[in-house]
Amino acid sequence: MIKTHGYNRVRMYQNLTLEELTELTNQVQDDPKNQTPKDEKGRPVDTIYIYTASARRRLENISWAITYKLHDLKNAKAALDACPATNGQ
Repeated sequence: MIKTHGYNRVRMYQNLTLEELTELTNQVQDDPKNQTPKDEKGRPVDTIYIYTASARRRLENISWAITYKLHDLKNAKAALDACPATNGQ
């Protein structure tokens, strides 16, 4: 079980890996209680949303944590490329 840190985007960014964040996204999406009720044809009832409001907030915070991680990776790669001792390797 992955620790969610209260779905706080900064705390998840600081304490979880990209793999854990991806797994957490899948857990939120796959949990039936996070999906809106569906009619007999499988369409969400009285809404255009697939997920409940709380699930959408969780997914948004996880997405921001992933964005922060990817931004760090991009900056780290740029720093390595700029370093003459590594010649971009």
